[in-house]
Amino acid sequence: MEGTVGLSRYSRVDLNNVIIGLVSGLIAGIVAGIGARLAMRFVAIAAEMTTDFTLGGTLFILILGAIAGAVFGLIFTAIGFFVSGNIILRGLIYGIILAVLLVFIPFLNAPEGELTFVSPAMGIALFAPIPIVYGLILGLSINRFDAKRISASQPIRVHIGWLLLIGFGLILLLMNIGTLMGENFPLPTITRQLSWRTAGISTSTLRDLHGLIIIGFSTVFALFVGLVIVFGDGKVGAFLTAAALLAFGAAFFGNGTALSGPMRSTPAIRYIPSLITTIGFMALILLMYLFPDGRFKPFWTKPLAPFWLLVAVVWFFELASDGFVAIQIWPEWLQFVLMASALLSGLIAQISRYLVLEKEERLVHRWALIGFAVTIIAFIMLWLSVMVAPDLKARVSPKLDYLAAFAFGPYLLLWLVLPASLMLTYRAQKHSESAGSP
Repeated sequence: MEGTVGLSRYSRVDLNNVIIGLVSGLIAGIVAGIGARLAMRFVAIAAEMTTDFTLGGTLFILILGAIAGAVFGLIFTAIGFFVSGNIILRGLIYGIILAVLLVFIPFLNAPEGELTFVSPAMGIALFAPIPIVYGLILGLSINRFDAKRISASQPIRVHIGWLLLIGFGLILLLMNIGTLMGENFPLPTITRQLSWRTAGISTSTLRDLHGLIIIGFSTVFALFVGLVIVFGDGKVGAFLTAAALLAFGAAFFGNGTALSGPMRSTPAIRYIPSLITTIGFMALILLMYLFPDGRFKPFWTKPLAPFWLLVAVVWFFELASDGFVAIQIWPEWLQFVLMASALLSGLIAQISRYLVLEKEERLVHRWALIGFAVTIIAFIMLWLSVMVAPDLKARVSPKLDYLAAFAFGPYLLLWLVLPASLMLTYRAQKHSESAGSP
C-alpha cells in the first residue's frame, strides 16, 4: 500500500513546471545554437574549408538549437521530479553530463567523418563549453521564472500519462514533417512561378528557404498545441484536443515515407504507417464531431463516425486492389468528393452546434467555428484549384491520401489557423468562466 502511495506522488505533475522547463530550455537552446554556429565557423577556418556564413544556415542552426534545447529542458524538468537541490547547481551538472555524452565521447571515438576535421582536443575545446553554458542558463532561467511566478496562480495538476501521450505525438509529428526537408523531396514547379523574386534563386537556396519554412511551421504548430493545453487549464478536453491535432499532423504533415521504407519487409508492422494515417484522419473528424463538450452533436454524427472509420481503413490500408472498394485507385475527382464530404460533415456539425448556442456561448465558440471553416474550406479550394489547373504543377505527391500533396511551405501555413482558433476558444472560455464566477 505504501508503495502505491509513493508511486502516485509522481503520477501527477504541475503543468506550470513543465512550461517553465520548456521555455527555459528554449532560451538556453538559442544561446547554445549561437555558440554552435560560431564553433562550426572556427572548425571551417581551422580545416581550411571554403564555406559561406549564410543567414539561412545560421537561422536553421538557431531553430534546431531552440528545438533541441526545449527537449533537453523537458528532460531536465522530468529529472527534477526525482532529484532535489539547488536548481542552478543542478543545471551546471546537467550541462557537464551533456558535454560528456554529446562532445567528449563522440570526439574521442570518431574514426572518421566530420568530427575528424579538427583534432579531438580542439573539437572538445570548441564544443564542450556549449552544453555546459546551456545547462547553466537553463538552471538560471528556471530559477528566475520560479521566482517571478505569480503567487496567486494555482498549480495545474495533470497526469503524467497525458504528457507522455503529447510527447509521443510530437515525436511522430517531427519525424513525419522531417520528410519534407529531404534532399530528394520534389519541390512543386509553382515555387518558381510565384513571383519575379524567385527567378534568380538557385534550387539549393530555394530548398533552404523551404526547410526554414517547414521548421518555422513545426515550431509554431507545436507552440499553438501547447497553448491549447495551457489555456484549457490542463483539462481532459484540452489534452484530447491537443492529441487530436498532433495525431492529424503526424499523419498528414509529411509525404508518408517516414515510417514506411524499412518496415515493408516486416509483415507484422508494415501497416503502421497506414494505422497512423487512419488515426490522424479520424482524429480530425472526431475533433469536429465532439468539440468542445465531447458529445456527438448533432445526432447524425454518431452513426457517421464509424462509417468514416470504415472508409479510412479501406482507403489507407488498401484492403482491395481492384473494384469499386479500392478507393486508392478511384479517379481523383471521386477521391476529392469523398475527402471533401468527410471534412464538410465535420464543419456542418460545428455550424449546427453553433446555431443552437446561447448568445454568450456563441461568443466563446465562434473562434473554433472560424478556425474549422477557414481551414477546411481553404484546403478544399486548394485541392480543387490543383485539379482544375494541373499546369500549375503544385502537386508534390501522387497519393491523395497525404495532405503533403500540397506540402510546399506556404500551403502548410493555412493549417496554423486551426490550433490558433482552438487556443483562442479555450482562452475565451476561461475568461467567460472567470467573469461568471462570484
